[in-house]
Amino acid sequence: MRGLQAVELCEPWGAPQPCLRRPGPVGGRSVPGLFLIVLVLAVVTNYYDFYILGYRFRGWAWVLILVASMLRIASARLNVMFPVWIWAPWAAYVFIRAFSGYEYVWQSTAQILCPLVAGIAASTYRLMPVKLESVQVLIRRAYAAFLAGFLLIIVPFSVRDIDNSGFAAGAMTALFFQSFFLCSYFLNGRSPRDVMCYLAAIGVPVVSGNRGPLLASVGLLVLAIVPISVRRRILLAGVAAAIGIAAFYTPKFQHKMFYSGRGELADLHLDNRDLRMNARTEMWRSLEQGIALSPWVGHGGNADRTWLLRHGFAMYLPHNDWLRLRFNYGWVGVVLFILAIGGQIVHSVRTFWKSSPGLRALSASGVSCFVAFVIVMLTDNVLIYCQYFTVPMMLLVGGSYSVVYRRPTLLAQSRRQKRMVGLGRLVEYTKPVARGAGGREAGRATALA
Repeated sequence: MRGLQAVELCEPWGAPQPCLRRPGPVGGRSVPGLFLIVLVLAVVTNYYDFYILGYRFRGWAWVLILVASMLRIASARLNVMFPVWIWAPWAAYVFIRAFSGYEYVWQSTAQILCPLVAGIAASTYRLMPVKLESVQVLIRRAYAAFLAGFLLIIVPFSVRDIDNSGFAAGAMTALFFQSFFLCSYFLNGRSPRDVMCYLAAIGVPVVSGNRGPLLASVGLLVLAIVPISVRRRILLAGVAAAIGIAAFYTPKFQHKMFYSGRGELADLHLDNRDLRMNARTEMWRSLEQGIALSPWVGHGGNADRTWLLRHGFAMYLPHNDWLRLRFNYGWVGVVLFILAIGGQIVHSVRTFWKSSPGLRALSASGVSCFVAFVIVMLTDNVLIYCQYFTVPMMLLVGGSYSVVYRRPTLLAQSRRQKRMVGLGRLVEYTKPVARGAGGREAGRATALA
């Protein structure tokens, strides 16, 4: 039994209780490198860009994240705690369809799978309570930098140019911070500071006039995956509706929604020629025609780009990722994608719902991002804008699993010790005992020892 006790670990989310820790240091307050890289790039690339070897730094950002994640997995592959099996069918299908041969198909495939790789890499760290707190502090500091840039750069631009936003990627990043502060408030202390940070984050798409992210913000407020009562959720639905309606009637949104600069909620339909869609309606109809040619398996990775360019469109991003999924991967790909998201949400909820407030808030922040994700996919290209939203989202999901990290060498040692103890008991039980008086009692005592 001594060997079994040597590998017993304290659960960081359990009630305080005496237990033995594994030998060696348990880690300090340093932040895991991948978390630092992702959050710094998510903030910096929203406001600053330059060229490296002929390519924009924003384009290099996801490549850097992907390479860093793969190196982390390669160096700690035995420590992966992420439930890869949930995403394996979807990832395998996307990879297979990358052999379609369309232009830039491997880049598109890498951008789609980059968040998954980052989530797997994040699960290899050992985030004990101290490091978990350091990650939360890092997110708050990243948000402070993000908000400062928004106030100093985007707000003056948005006020001067009422017809344009130009901050679509930043509005997606704001969704990530909204989820973090909303879940932190409900699950980790109900701090008024979290409420103020959340309100400032939801103000980003309102001020910049980004329609899709604002719709996702409203949906996130109502459908966030947190354990609150139905009554409170109905109240949040009322608040969300009020925010959405108030934003709709601001001059910024009126000019962004209608060519005439004025409209009502009843005017929000695709047949309204006054509705400002930036040629999206025509692109969507063209893609629907292509979907009809191969509805089940799609045309292959990044096929939508070639289709749109061949049909005379100057833009090749449809601003509707659900339509893009159907065109490229068919209904098979869409179903696999939905099953992966649903399976991840269920698995995370079952794993972390009764954990400590900090861990539960971190996990809920990650899975609640899926709510905003599936909504903003209706109007934006969030699948390939991975460093702004989907990578930080999967970083939280994977980081949650890293809290329950167990070093495989210790697990293997524990199994060997258990086998040795069991074998020793078996040998002791079958060892012949002395015959004669008291022999039966001696054998029974040996077997029970």
